[in-house]
Amino acid sequence: MTFIECFDVIINNKLLHTSMNKLDTEKKCIETTVKSTGPIRILKSDNDIKLFPLISEVGGHHSIADYCIFTNFGIFICDLKSGKGDKAKNQILNTRLLIDYLISFMKQHYKMEAKFIPEIEYLVFSGIVSKGIAKPKKPTKSSYRGFEYFELGCGGTYQLDDFIK
Repeated sequence: MTFIECFDVIINNKLLHTSMNKLDTEKKCIETTVKSTGPIRILKSDNDIKLFPLISEVGGHHSIADYCIFTNFGIFICDLKSGKGDKAKNQILNTRLLIDYLISFMKQHYKMEAKFIPEIEYLVFSGIVSKGIAKPKKPTKSSYRGFEYFELGCGGTYQLDDFIK
């Protein structure tokens, strides 16, 4: 069983998108395109926030990244920011906790072997927008609380495969 096949069994398909080219930027970041090979599953935070019904909304503990993109070769936690990406850090950490739970669930109930668990990468899309045009920004790697993440400019086109080690 591939990671995506297992994922399809455990996740409510009403919450999933199975294709996406352009991230729905909603004024946070001008149009940004991601591309991938093979099957893809996307959780979008505006639909998925209900995954945390026990967590209080006080203090931002319920906030998760804008997108979680799942493929057989990588899991991509993506957050879009209109300015600097500094505020994405807690959302990324919260999303990582959700993914860790899903992976533990797969391992426990479906005997998913570690070799089938994709790598996890963190992508923060940000940029200073001036007159509707994002200033180009080359991907850079930063770190926060022991995890590394890529900072990417809004308005670009990115191949997800390029971010896997």
